Amino acid sequence: MLYVIGIPGSGKTSTLYGALAQSEYKVEPFPFAHEEHSGGIALGRRREQFGGTDALSLAVQPKVLKFLAEQRPPVVVGEGDRLATDSFFEGVQSLGYQLNLVLMDTPVEVATARVAGRVWNPDGKWLKGRLTKVARLTMLYNPLRIDGTAPLGRCVAQLAEHPAIQQLRGKMRVTL
Repeated sequence: MLYVIGIPGSGKTSTLYGALAQSEYKVEPFPFAHEEHSGGIALGRRREQFGGTDALSLAVQPKVLKFLAEQRPPVVVGEGDRLATDSFFEGVQSLGYQLNLVLMDTPVEVATARVAGRVWNPDGKWLKGRLTKVARLTMLYNPLRIDGTAPLGRCVAQLAEHPAIQQLRGKMRVTL
């Protein structure tokens, strides 16, 4: 499993879906929105605001873990705040998936300036909670870091080299 974390506005969605841009996929709405690629699945759905797993229900985690246990896709990728939790990551690992986290490492000032241009603006308390959560996950899991201030094309190219992305794009096969 490859999961991209970062604070709001760090570039998670743009980078992941940029890396998957040339991959053919089919959107599946049930039991939760996800994309079926030839080599695995991408959790969530593409949309301009709150894409990826943030497009899913707050109560989606048990459905996703059940789906992964029953369907056993060889590779799973995702991004966003919704499933970026210890309980989800522990659940994924208990199913036998190797967890690979990627941090979109973006300074707060840059990320908040990006978020300010959106229809939705988070309040300070909510944003502080996301900052704390990402810092804690970073300490626990020591993710690969991508410089979120780099041009988007560079971020996309760096993530596109990950074996999970390569498999979803049909360029290599990875087994559990």
